[in-house]
Amino acid sequence: LAQGDLRLPPGVAMPSRAPGFASDCHVLMSFIDSFRTELALPKGGIDALVQTLHNPASGSYLGELFLALIRGSMEAAQSQSLVVPAQWIGDSTLSSFTWPEVLRRWLNCGPTAESNRRNCPEALAAATTLTCGGMKTLPQGHIAMLMCLMDSVMDHPNVKATVDTRVDSAAELRQRWHQQQKEFKDTE
Repeated sequence: LAQGDLRLPPGVAMPSRAPGFASDCHVLMSFIDSFRTELALPKGGIDALVQTLHNPASGSYLGELFLALIRGSMEAAQSQSLVVPAQWIGDSTLSSFTWPEVLRRWLNCGPTAESNRRNCPEALAAATTLTCGGMKTLPQGHIAMLMCLMDSVMDHPNVKATVDTRVDSAAELRQRWHQQQKEFKDTE
C-alpha cells in the first residue's frame, strides 16, 4: 500500500474529503457564533455557509452575512473617525442586490483600502470578480473577502466591548481559581 491509501471493508463507502478551505470555514463560523448578536449576523450554521459558498444562488445566507459584515465594517470605521460615504452605508444603497458593488468599492476605495492592500490582497482580487450577486466568485474568493471583513469588524465598538467583558470575566475566574487553590493548599 502506498502511503495515504485507505483500505475499507467491502461495501463501505469512501469518506468524502473536506474542502481545502474547511479550516477557514470553521474560523468564520467561530467568529459568527461569537459575535452574532453584536453584529446582527444571520442565523445559520456551517452547513448553510458551505452550501452557499459552493452555490450562492442556493440561499440568502451568504448575501445576508456579507451585508451584516459590510455594515459592521463601516460602523467600525466610523467609530475610529474614518470617513464613510453616507451613500454607501444607507439602506437605499446597501441592499441584497447591491452589496457586491458596495463591497468591491469598500475594499478597494474605502478608508481601509491601504490596509486591505497590505493585509488582504486575495480579497481585493476576489472583489474584482463580484458580479451577478457574487455568483461567479469562487468559494475561496468569498472566504478571503469574509476574512478581510471579519478582521475589520474587530474594531466595532460592540465587538470590542464584548471582548473586554469576556477578558475581564476570564481574569475574574482565574483569580477565583487561584484563590481556591490557595485555600485548598492551606487546609492540607
